[in-house]
Amino acid sequence: MSYARTVTLRFKPGKREEGMRALDRFQEYADDPQGFQGVQVLLPDDPDQATLVTLWGSGAAREASQYGIFRSIMDGLQELLEAPPEIKDQELRDVGPGIIQTSVWTT
Repeated sequence: MSYARTVTLRFKPGKREEGMRALDRFQEYADDPQGFQGVQVLLPDDPDQATLVTLWGSGAAREASQYGIFRSIMDGLQELLEAPPEIKDQELRDVGPGIIQTSVWTT
């Protein structure tokens, strides 16, 4: 099983791109022996919002990050944020290939 943390960020107007550059620091941890497995950033149409999905090899690694890499990066974003980040810890379940199907319907 894998573990994730989702973090929804509300940036001050016009500060999202600067925030994205700050988030590039996650790359420093790509080979982290402490269990960091990567990050994806979701950018909605709202130009002042972003959602991070960080991936961890264990629940313990995810929890430890609150005092390490995750905390360091979040602290660096504070001056760019309009509101505190919304943080949720979650587990990932792999449903495997072929289970999720999508169809496009037209009327």
